Amino acid sequence: MTLRGSTPARRTLVVAGVFIVLVATGTVIGTGLAGSSIYEDLGLMLEVFQLVSRNYVDEVSDDVLLEGAIEGLLQSADGEAVYSAAPPATPPISELIGTGDEPPGVGIVLGSVRSKEEHEPEIVVLAVLPSSPAATAGIRPGDRLVKVGEDFAVGISVEQAYEMLHGEVGTTVDVSTYRSVTSEVAEHELVRGKLPALTRVEGRVLPKGVCYLRVRRIDEHTVMLVRERLMAWGLAEGAAAAKPETLKPVSSGVAPKLSGVVIDLRGTAVGEMDAALALADLMVPDGAELSRVIDRKKAVMARTVAADGVRLVNGALVEVLVDTGTSSAAELFAAALKESATAGLRVEVLGDKTFGHALKRSRIALADGGSVTVATGEYIVGGGKALNGTGLEPDGGVDGAGEAAPDTIQAAAGDAEKGAEAEISDALLAMAEQRVADTTAAAQEKQ
Repeated sequence: MTLRGSTPARRTLVVAGVFIVLVATGTVIGTGLAGSSIYEDLGLMLEVFQLVSRNYVDEVSDDVLLEGAIEGLLQSADGEAVYSAAPPATPPISELIGTGDEPPGVGIVLGSVRSKEEHEPEIVVLAVLPSSPAATAGIRPGDRLVKVGEDFAVGISVEQAYEMLHGEVGTTVDVSTYRSVTSEVAEHELVRGKLPALTRVEGRVLPKGVCYLRVRRIDEHTVMLVRERLMAWGLAEGAAAAKPETLKPVSSGVAPKLSGVVIDLRGTAVGEMDAALALADLMVPDGAELSRVIDRKKAVMARTVAADGVRLVNGALVEVLVDTGTSSAAELFAAALKESATAGLRVEVLGDKTFGHALKRSRIALADGGSVTVATGEYIVGGGKALNGTGLEPDGGVDGAGEAAPDTIQAAAGDAEKGAEAEISDALLAMAEQRVADTTAAAQEKQ
């Protein structure tokens, strides 16, 4: 549960409470703890807790102090950690972004990064939802959140930042952002609105007969939709292939023999990591390693290997379009696909370097029925290539064309066709289309 209206100073002051909880529940028991500085300081923490509880100018319940202390503890390590008290309340806003169920907001996808120079995590824009107030205002991926209203975005969690940005439809919120490439702070007055759900997948055939998939949101339904498209286009094969009668009709313009697909992930930052790996599993042969998760000691916690019985046709070329707004699940999918490509599958990543935000988050149950969601591992691909903090380097691109302009991308239902037409006009997509077209032509000549 996030404490609405709590301040960083208050959360820091009451952090003592969490240690009391740990001692009372027997959590602070372990090898080597006795005699350590943490153990010795517990008395001081108890003293501070009692001081605040008895002397703070406003009466504050012990429950509020303890909940704030837990959040302060989590925030000191992980700006995206979420504490949910029991009984479970509504899902955190961070889990609702892009679903259409989030409260009225401004269309910003947030994350938390910790720079070498800054002790506290910074709130950063991972992506901007299409046709949103933030997109219209010119906010872009990589911008740092400086202020929301009169409050500085320092020492707060991502969830708290979301709560500050969301509100009633039609109300305004002043947002200040910092852009490192220009060293400028920009002021924006944004009007909150109800944002539609992101269309998971848009599929079409480009003028050169090349199949094009625009993926905006990655979850289990995305995997099913992409699988259906690949089967209908004749690009996927294997024992687990869908029966022809289960496929929906596709444009009559599909060439009889296709040898590749363009997958557009620009600006895609909403999704689930497990679904990203399942999406990659659709395209690579069984047995290929997709990723590993390592802990802070670099020990392997989990390993994901392709095993769903589906793969792209032999010799297929996949062109993946990315930019700085490609983050989290989308960049894990792109990296897993690229690094697990085999002789029978070629993958090229075009565009700009991805954001670099790829941590394994786990929801851990607490004894009282609550839970903590916190980063417990880091995804690596290709046997050892890290994504978090570094991003995925593209194989090539077009200067100035790595990212489609926000005002050309329409995501609203009923305007999807217009949005698709606008997107295919950019140079990067034209380059990818031509490469796949050339591959298809060469394959057909050999047959």
